[in-house]
Amino acid sequence: MKAVTTFELQQHIEEYLTEAQSEQIAVVTENGTVLLLSVVTADDLADEALENDPRFIQIMEKRRAMYRIKGGRPLLAVREEIEKD
Repeated sequence: MKAVTTFELQQHIEEYLTEAQSEQIAVVTENGTVLLLSVVTADDLADEALENDPRFIQIMEKRRAMYRIKGGRPLLAVREEIEKD
């Protein structure tokens, strides 16, 4: 992984954007924050949008609470049932 400063990124933006298509590039800001430039697929974007959607988070929290109260089936049992079909 290549690391560059924000100044270097500004000076060579096209070059680093091209490189980021094949390898991650860490961009270090003046205050030490590190940002990553990397390829993101449409599926990655969809996952990110869903995972950070407050409605989805609320649904997941409710389901987890129900699971803690009522219990559920072990993942292994679900996998075995799917593999039978």
